[in-house]
Amino acid sequence: MNRAVARVSYRQETTVTPAKTGRLPKTNRRNSRRWHRHLVGYTLVVLFCGLFIAAQYSAITLLGKQVQQLRREVVQEKKQVEYLQMEVNQLQALNRIEMIATTKLGMQPVQGKELLALGRATAPAAAAGRAGIEPAAGAVVATAELPVGSNPLVAALTRFVERLRPGAKVARS
Repeated sequence: MNRAVARVSYRQETTVTPAKTGRLPKTNRRNSRRWHRHLVGYTLVVLFCGLFIAAQYSAITLLGKQVQQLRREVVQEKKQVEYLQMEVNQLQALNRIEMIATTKLGMQPVQGKELLALGRATAPAAAAGRAGIEPAAGAVVATAELPVGSNPLVAALTRFVERLRPGAKVARS
């Protein structure tokens, strides 16, 4: 007789129905736990992204407020600079300086015939000759040279400055 060869499976296929305890079979429980872990993970990622976006938005808002405050301060400083520049211009006005010189310092206005010269004797005479003004009888004309001391550097600088003046001639020593 011929024998038929067939594989025999001793496993029995059974359908498992949940018991009254409400527990799922092991394979379904594993899938359920995995799905639950993924859900929690995705929820945490979305939560952290939302917090990050909120933090960035609040930082940008704070920086915007600081920029506005700095702009207001710049405008105030510009106004103050303009005010101080106007005040400096008023204080440097020649009329004001003349008034303070005559009232508070006891100075008198120049009469045009008085000449007070400090420095070398040739410079005041040349300046007076160019201006057409002759020293008055009571005018003080200082003819003495300013002392430079024994320092050669100071003497050289003094000679250099004297050369820069128009019409001044300096004798080299």
